[in-house]
Amino acid sequence: MHKTAKKYSDRTELVFRQLQILTSCIAAFSHGANDVANAMGPLSTILGVYRCTRGVSGVANNGCVSPIKVNADGAWSQIGEKIYYSATDGWETPLWMLAVGGIMIGIGFTSYGYNLLRSLGNNLTYHSPTRCYCMEFGAAIIVLLASRIGLPISTTQCITGATMAVGLMNGARGVNWKRFLTIFGSWVVTMPLVGIYSGLLFLFMASNPNLKNPTQL
Repeated sequence: MHKTAKKYSDRTELVFRQLQILTSCIAAFSHGANDVANAMGPLSTILGVYRCTRGVSGVANNGCVSPIKVNADGAWSQIGEKIYYSATDGWETPLWMLAVGGIMIGIGFTSYGYNLLRSLGNNLTYHSPTRCYCMEFGAAIIVLLASRIGLPISTTQCITGATMAVGLMNGARGVNWKRFLTIFGSWVVTMPLVGIYSGLLFLFMASNPNLKNPTQL
């Protein structure tokens, strides 16, 4: 696989090694903008619902912004027989929550990121500063565009696609297809497993006895 890749001069690789500092910063920025938001979005919604239910002073609905009603066709309209309060309209994620997300993703990369680097490294295709520059820059631009329009995507999938595309520039033999199928299989398995685990966890927590229903099983 590595033998099929075209090799460039040391001077060329040295130039792109310096340019990689810039693309690495852009990739890190885009990663934080999208992946941290993916993780903090549900937590922010939970905090918004909690604020809506109890209110900042403990009064019900005190923390909500606007009364809305859900019609029979599923559309939302203002004021009706049954009034529901939106927990997220006008709700802005606190800066401390974004800071916690940024710190946690940094800790995750520092402690376990090497496993991902090993999977996407030279075992998938041949890497060099010239190739890594294109991989990082291409993936970072797509992630930034997705963040700009509010589309949650996976940075890992983007960089994997960029790595595969650069590897295919050397032909079909320039990519480790066995490694790629392993990565792709993990994507397919992850979503149903996470969904089942989350559903069971929620069922366990929601069915436990509580102060309102102490005998609930």
